[in-house]
Amino acid sequence: MVLKNNKQSIYINMSLGTIGILLIALAAIGHLAKVNDYNGSLMISLGVILTIVYINYLEKKAGINKILIWVRSGVYMVLFFSLSYFLYF
Repeated sequence: MVLKNNKQSIYINMSLGTIGILLIALAAIGHLAKVNDYNGSLMISLGVILTIVYINYLEKKAGINKILIWVRSGVYMVLFFSLSYFLYF
């Protein structure tokens, strides 16, 4: 029972982390669409990418299945590209 609750907690935290990164990335894209600053664009993009890489590393250390990580990454990319297209372009 404890193991099942622990897995559910990990999946909930993984979902919340993905939603948080998605919101940060969408806000960054909105900022980049309004401001034409090359250095700021590079720093924001690099920061979001490094944060995503670190979250993937933490999920692997937490013992989450690789297939689930790939599914989450795919869902994140589809949501990010579709929402950024509809919201900002």
